[in-house]
Amino acid sequence: MISPRPFNEDPFKDYDPQACFDTLSNVDAPLHLRMNALVQIVQGNSVDALMALLPLFEVRSEMGLEVRQAIAIAFGVWASESATEALLACYDNEAEPKALRLVALEALGKTQHTKALDCLMKALLHEDNDIFGTAADALEHFGQDAVPELILMLQQGKDDIQCIAAWHLGKLKNHLAIAPLVSILDSHETSDVLALCAWALGQIGEPRREVLLALQAKLEHPTEEVAQRAKDALIKVRRNLN
Repeated sequence: MISPRPFNEDPFKDYDPQACFDTLSNVDAPLHLRMNALVQIVQGNSVDALMALLPLFEVRSEMGLEVRQAIAIAFGVWASESATEALLACYDNEAEPKALRLVALEALGKTQHTKALDCLMKALLHEDNDIFGTAADALEHFGQDAVPELILMLQQGKDDIQCIAAWHLGKLKNHLAIAPLVSILDSHETSDVLALCAWALGQIGEPRREVLLALQAKLEHPTEEVAQRAKDALIKVRRNLN
């Protein structure tokens, strides 16, 4: 049997991918050493070393939950096609521990792959609040690329989905969201959705006539939060009139 190479804990000295891999895959090694080895592999950015992580992440792996969760995070940073596929397979497998599936879902956001975006959108429909919330947070990694999907969510989603979409659109401040936000503000009845749409329009800050009219119409709304959000948004929008 070939003995594993000695592992150097100092990541700034003599990086040895094989020694790191041997330490990471050794289930009897102290956990902190295994995690340190994984950090060095990621920092080393060697495709061969990173590819070697794939079998360690598989469902039949004996690496343990904490190590597999750490590998999932590494896959999110790596963001290759094969890493994304591994994360998707993990999330889709309901036999996997929920804690691991949640980390995989979060890591999928970091990959910024189209398949990952599709997965996150579907996860927003999940009845489990942990999955729903993780997917909502992971969307932030896609930035402006998520705007078309977010607008679709705003227009067609249920109330909680519309709230998430409005919140993200407000943070992204993309002008393409203005017309859909105004439309929802003019026609919706749910207070939470109205309040977040008003807030989002204030964040975007575009002083268009239809924006001003939509916000003014909500100043006397019977729900205090909606009226206050509309008032605050009007102040922000009017600053950009001149």
